[in-house]
Amino acid sequence: MSIKLLIGFRRRNKFSWRGKPKTLKLRFRKRIKAGKLTAQKLAELGMQVNPEKNKLEEIVCALAVAGQHEYAGAYFRNQSLEWFKRDPEGWKSLYSAPRSFIEGTHGHQKSWLDLDGLVEKGLRKARLHVALSMLCEAAVALTRVEHGCTGSLTSQAYIR
Repeated sequence: MSIKLLIGFRRRNKFSWRGKPKTLKLRFRKRIKAGKLTAQKLAELGMQVNPEKNKLEEIVCALAVAGQHEYAGAYFRNQSLEWFKRDPEGWKSLYSAPRSFIEGTHGHQKSWLDLDGLVEKGLRKARLHVALSMLCEAAVALTRVEHGCTGSLTSQAYIR
């Protein structure tokens, strides 16, 4: 599909065993035996029953169709980790601009709502960040509804 998925990593990270080619092929065989991947589904995907006759990306796609999302995710994580280990500095430029934009937006919303004095640590900080983000989303949605812009809102049930 030629989509590059970029995932952030911690120090001393390791490749996931679930995303290795041998494991993916074994899981593919098991899903066929369990009946989750039928010959009809494989034909719709343009694949063979034998995993050796399919490309690795096709096997990952079939596993995602069969509901094995952790294996598909581990494969893409391993791919991203491989790209990251080749050029860790190149990832900074991909990450820094969106991060600055997001922090600037949240900083502006926190200032506007007079919430700058809230300082927390660890898990409480993460929970507070989520709560503030949800509060900002609700405030934006409420403002849009007040001005009659309801086109892109999925639900108006909780906005009064």
